[in-house]
Amino acid sequence: MSKTINILQRDESVAYLCERDPNLCKLIKVVGDLSITLKQNYFEALVKQVIGQQLSIKAARTIFGRVKTLCETIEPKTLESINDEQLRACGVSYKKIAYIRDLSRQILEGKIDLYSLVNQTSETIIKELTNIKGIGRWTVEMFLIFSLGKENVFSYGDIGLKRAINWLYQDSKNIDKMVEKWAPYKTVASLYLWEIVNRNYINEFEDIDSLYNFNINEKEL
Repeated sequence: MSKTINILQRDESVAYLCERDPNLCKLIKVVGDLSITLKQNYFEALVKQVIGQQLSIKAARTIFGRVKTLCETIEPKTLESINDEQLRACGVSYKKIAYIRDLSRQILEGKIDLYSLVNQTSETIIKELTNIKGIGRWTVEMFLIFSLGKENVFSYGDIGLKRAINWLYQDSKNIDKMVEKWAPYKTVASLYLWEIVNRNYINEFEDIDSLYNFNINEKEL
């Protein structure tokens, strides 16, 4: 089950960011419209994030794909019928298996209801979920963005975002000031920043001006 949200150039959030941040605005114009698919099986989404901790995107996708094939539907009850060795054979470490088991157990025992979190504030959700062993702030922030669709989330611990900001502004000293001017649309800004890495702009262009000018010249040809 999933839901797609489209981020369009004409949206209020995009206009707001462009008004406040010229560099980000240039990036937005180059990238164009974006879409984000929200994963609404919340347990599966958290399992995916736990599996992906400290792994490359490619490795995380491969391992999660194996788990998905094994379980078919990733739900707490489904995992009860899968033993640790089967998960380990998929590439999941024993430590992460323990984390996933703990999350599953707390849901089955009624200690946590992921779907009741939807209307809570981001900080409340972070506080509650980080009490679960193996789930840190970054994991919850990805959950807030890619499952709950929260609009005002920026993950200071995300390496990709750090690299993107360094490239976009050629400065890593004033990140807090940069990020705060994007409120209340930090998530939209984050999604565009990730595209710097995803599209390899970070390696192909020296800075945003060289990318922006290249894009203009391409359109004029």
